[in-house]
Amino acid sequence: MKNIVKPLYDKIKRVVPVHYDTIAKILRGDRHPSPELAKKLEQATGVHRLCWLYPDEYPNPYIKPNNRNKTKQGQNKEDKPYNIPPITTWQFFYACRKILGDSFLQKVYKKSIKQIYRWSANPDFCEDVEKNPLDRLVVLIRKLAEVGRKEIALAAVRILADVLDCDVFPKKDFTSDKPAKTERDSHGSNKQRSMA
Repeated sequence: MKNIVKPLYDKIKRVVPVHYDTIAKILRGDRHPSPELAKKLEQATGVHRLCWLYPDEYPNPYIKPNNRNKTKQGQNKEDKPYNIPPITTWQFFYACRKILGDSFLQKVYKKSIKQIYRWSANPDFCEDVEKNPLDRLVVLIRKLAEVGRKEIALAAVRILADVLDCDVFPKKDFTSDKPAKTERDSHGSNKQRSMA
C-alpha cells in the first residue's frame, strides 16, 4: 500500500492540497472523499469520480476492497455489474489481480508474477510496465478493422460479450429503443414513425 500511496499523493497534491493521511485512508477504504475531492482525484488519476465516491458500487483499482457492505452469505447487497465507468486495460488487470488473485492469473497465462505486475502497473507512476493481453487484443481488433475485416473483429468482440450473455452491434446499426408511432400516410396505409 505504501508503494501506491506516495506516488499517488505526489501527483494529487499538484492538483489539490490534501493531507497525506486523507489519501491513505481513502486508499484503505476507510474514508470516502468529498464530491469536490473526487473530482480532483479523477483529474489526477484518470479514474472516474464515481469510483472514488462509491468504490463498493464502482470498483476502483486504487482502493482496497471493503467487505462492510457484504451480506452474511458473502454476496453484495446490490450487484450492478454494468454500471462500472470506463476503465483502462491496466486497471482491468489490476482489478483481476485483486479479485481473482495473482496465482490464478499465473495459471491462466503461464507467466511470472513480475510479468503480471507489469500488466497491471499504472504507466503514470511506474517505469516497469508492458502491454498486457487486453492491449494486444485491441491491437489485433484495430488492425482487422483497418484492413477491411471488421466482421472478424466484431466476431471476436462478440465472443467476449457472449460470456456475459450480451451482444454487440456497430453504432451505425443502433436504432432508438423508443417505441415507434404508427400513423397513416396519404394513401391510408400504416407506416412507422420514429419517436426520437
